[in-house]
Amino acid sequence: MKKIHYAWVIMIACAITQIGVFGTMVYPIGLFYGMISTDLGIGIGSVAVSQTILAFAIALFSPLAGKVLAEKKINMVMSLAGIGMTVSFAILPLLRSIYLWYALYVFIGFCASFITFLHTPLLINNWFHKSSGLALGIATGSGAVGGAFFTSFVGPKLIDSFGWESAFVGLAIIGAILVVLPSFFLIRFKPADKGLVPYGYEQKDGEDDASPSKVTLDTGLTYDEAKKTPSYLFMVIALIGLATTAVYSTHLVQVAERYGHAASLGPKLASLAMLGTLITRLVVGGIKDKIGPFKSLVGCVLLVIVNMFALAFLYKHQGALQVEAFISGLGATTGGFTSAWMTRMLFGSKDYGRIIGRATMFYNIPLGLYTSAVGYIADGTGSYQLAFIITGIAAIVSLLCIITSYKKRPEFTS
Repeated sequence: MKKIHYAWVIMIACAITQIGVFGTMVYPIGLFYGMISTDLGIGIGSVAVSQTILAFAIALFSPLAGKVLAEKKINMVMSLAGIGMTVSFAILPLLRSIYLWYALYVFIGFCASFITFLHTPLLINNWFHKSSGLALGIATGSGAVGGAFFTSFVGPKLIDSFGWESAFVGLAIIGAILVVLPSFFLIRFKPADKGLVPYGYEQKDGEDDASPSKVTLDTGLTYDEAKKTPSYLFMVIALIGLATTAVYSTHLVQVAERYGHAASLGPKLASLAMLGTLITRLVVGGIKDKIGPFKSLVGCVLLVIVNMFALAFLYKHQGALQVEAFISGLGATTGGFTSAWMTRMLFGSKDYGRIIGRATMFYNIPLGLYTSAVGYIADGTGSYQLAFIITGIAAIVSLLCIITSYKKRPEFTS
C-alpha cells in the first residue's frame, strides 16, 4: 500500500486551523451583536466597529507575519498566536467598555495575522508541487464550512444553554483546540523538515537527493528585488481592484430589498453567495492545477466582471438575481487566491512569505474600506447599482493589470 504523502497531512492541519479561527471566532460574531449591544448600552454599529478594527489590524500586521512565519519555527509561532487570540477572545465578555474591546481587538488582529490568511498559502506553496490549487481550495474552503456549522448550530446552542458570555468562552476553548493542537503537532514549514520532497515533485536528471526541495523553495526574487519590478506594482493594483469584488456577501440581504424584492429573498441571496464561495474555491483550485494560475485568474476575473454588471442591470427577475448572488461568491474566491498565485507566478518561492504578506495587506485594507463604502453608496443613491458598476470597472482594471504583470514578469519564471 502506497504511503500518503505528508503534504496532505499539512493540508488537513491547515483546514482544521481555518475552522478554528474563522469558524469559532470570526463568522459567528454576528450572533452576539444584539446581546453585546444591550449589555454595554451601545448601538450595534459600535459593536461592529470591532470587526473593522480586526480587519485592519490583520492587514497592517500581515507583512510582519509573513516574514516571521517564513523565518521562525512556524509551528511554535502559530501555536503562540492561537493561544494569544483565543485567550483574548475569551476575555472580551469581561470588559464593560467598548473601547477596551477595540483595544483588545488590535491585539487579537495581531495574533490573527499569523493564523488567518498567510500560513495556509505559505505551507501549501512549500509542500505541493502538484495539486496546489486543489489543496489550497480545500484548506481555505474549510473555514467557510466551519463558519456555517458554528454559526448555525454550535453558537446558538451554546447561547441558549449558557448565555452569551459563556458561549464566547466556549467558542474560544474550541478554537484553541482546533488551532493550537494541529499547529504544534502537525505543522512543519517545508518537506525537508520531514526528510521529504514536495508532493508531485519529479527529480530531474543530474539533481542530487537534496536538490528538489532547494529548487522548489529557493528560486525566485527577494522582496527587495520584487518590489522594484513593474509586475509588483501591477499586482498591487490588481489586488486593490479585486478587493472590491469580495464585499457583497454581507450586503446581499439589503440588495434584495433595495431592488424591490421581498425581504425574505435577502437571506437566501447571502446564503447562495457563501455557498458560491465554497464551491468555487474547490472548482477553481482544481482548474488551476490543470491550466495554470494565469489562465485561471483571467477566466475568473472575466466572469466576475460579467456578473457585476449583471447585478447592476439584470435584477428584476428573482431567479436571475439568485444565480448572480451565487456567482458573486467567486469574487471572494478570486481575491483570496490572487495574492497566493500571483506571488508564486511572478516572483517564485525564494521570499514567498514576505511578498505574500505585503500582498495580503494591499488586499485586506481596501476590502475593509470598500465594505463600508458600499453601504454609504447604497444609502446615498437608494440602490446598490452604482456600487456594482464601480466594482465592475475596478475588476476590468484588475484584469488588465494581471495580464500586464504576467507579460512583464521577471525572466526566471516560466
